[in-house]
Amino acid sequence: MFGKWHENMWGKDYLTALRNAKERLDSIEVDRLRVKPVVKITGEFWAQLTEGDGNFHMFEFLEREGAQVVVEPIATWVAYLMYQAKAHATAKWPVNRPHRNPKWYELKKQFANYIGLRKKLWAIGAGQRMWNFFYHRTIKHLGGSRTILCRKPSWRNWRIRFTTSLPVEAKGISKSGRTFITPSTGFATWCSR
Repeated sequence: MFGKWHENMWGKDYLTALRNAKERLDSIEVDRLRVKPVVKITGEFWAQLTEGDGNFHMFEFLEREGAQVVVEPIATWVAYLMYQAKAHATAKWPVNRPHRNPKWYELKKQFANYIGLRKKLWAIGAGQRMWNFFYHRTIKHLGGSRTILCRKPSWRNWRIRFTTSLPVEAKGISKSGRTFITPSTGFATWCSR
């Protein structure tokens, strides 16, 4: 089982396929001197990824108007879900811990409470690190032309900072985690090249 997993993650066939895909992508002729506004689609997950009636033919309209449409990769959504899993585990731990209010001298119970949460956070953290590693490795082998995945703690600090002053925008921040509306600068997109 480990051999099959290792072959799928680090095998030569996978890297050869990525190299071939990069060569095919590089063979596409692109006029880089023609300036196009770049429009990044954010917001509700389904509308971001669906072309057609679900998002009122937004992609077709923007491309017809001369824009280059950039869709957020699904990898960002998965990374966001893992970040949310960590946040929910931490928030729910006072209710889910195995021992309620252990006395100061009940060290085993205190340690069980401590290590129970840590095991869950370590497991989710390991998943996050692997997800980021394989995503960025894939991007590197395809020529480095996609958006990098961001660290979510920086996003969390922005959300906390602006939640009370901008409640409507804070709702949007917590759903997409990509676009901020700030009083001084207007819209700001984070972690894109």
